[in-house]
Amino acid sequence: MDGTLITAFRTGAVAGLAAKCLARQNAEVHTLFGTGGMAAPHALAINEVRAIKKLNVVSASSKESKIDFVNSLKEKINCEIVICENAEEAVREADIVTLITSAKVPVINGYWIKPGTHIHSAGAHSPQMREIDTATIIKSKCVCDSFDACKKEAGDFIIPIQENRWSWNKLHGTLGQICSKEIPARENENEITVFKSVGLAIQDLSTANYVYKKAVELGIGTEFSF
Repeated sequence: MDGTLITAFRTGAVAGLAAKCLARQNAEVHTLFGTGGMAAPHALAINEVRAIKKLNVVSASSKESKIDFVNSLKEKINCEIVICENAEEAVREADIVTLITSAKVPVINGYWIKPGTHIHSAGAHSPQMREIDTATIIKSKCVCDSFDACKKEAGDFIIPIQENRWSWNKLHGTLGQICSKEIPARENENEITVFKSVGLAIQDLSTANYVYKKAVELGIGTEFSF
């Protein structure tokens, strides 16, 4: 099966799971940064776990690319979809903010974030890259997919630590710990939550296994011997 497609959908699925645990139940406005290959699965996944009424799309892509992206989503998501040129306005309005960009510097500002917002970052994946600024990290309940992986790859956390403005002991925990009820998820309507995803092989394997089982069930695909 296509590994790139599997990775895109598992990344989106993890975002959906994180939003299910960490976003407010009444979240209605989703602001999505990015229109690349992984953006659509994130929009679809968030739409599955919350009753989204409006999707704001923010992107550095060409106008034509953004229009094509929005048109492709309109066939799959039943909500208002708006292309936003002003990132600050799009974030200030949002209940959920998804960052799936190739940015090396923050694309959001902590002073734009309203109380109760859930933020998901999956674009930055090296110690020198980040999508979230230090102010947002400081004011948020921060959750990750893997503590060990983030210590090596998550610039969103590593850079604030290098600035001596944050530390690993302030990390709330992992999404797995929340799902297994070892630690609490969202605890009140006002806290800002951040989920940092750097991606794990087990997520690809789990998604691929699901796709394989569905293919067998539906009698599609081609069997071959390695």
